Amino acid sequence: MLRRYHYGVKQGGHRMFWYIVYVCALLALLMHLRGPNAVWGPATLGIFIGFVVAALSARFEWWSVVQAGAIGALLGALFEYMPRLIRNRE
Repeated sequence: MLRRYHYGVKQGGHRMFWYIVYVCALLALLMHLRGPNAVWGPATLGIFIGFVVAALSARFEWWSVVQAGAIGALLGALFEYMPRLIRNRE
């Protein structure tokens, strides 16, 4: 049986990593549906950047858009919770 490797990671593990990132990003977006927050802005910016990257690549890949949006949502969640974490340490 032939196994495919991508940058030293078995292909199935690579996909599982991204599925975990997608679920975490979706949870972050759902937790911050209402009120002003720092999650939706970076997610939207990530989606725009994903569209640009996907449009400039050889083939248009929707997964590039989804990955960039998920990374943006997680960065937004980090920005949202960073002041709370710093305040609790002092």
